[in-house]
Amino acid sequence: IGVAAVSDYAWEPIDEALLAYARRLAGGAA
Repeated sequence: IGVAAVSDYAWEPIDEALLAYARRLAGGAA
């Protein structure tokens, strides 16, 4: 449980950054 919690905590901001980056790329392309 500890490892999973740390993993989720570590990946959540990374996923947010990737989504923001993808949206920025899509906006630039459009």
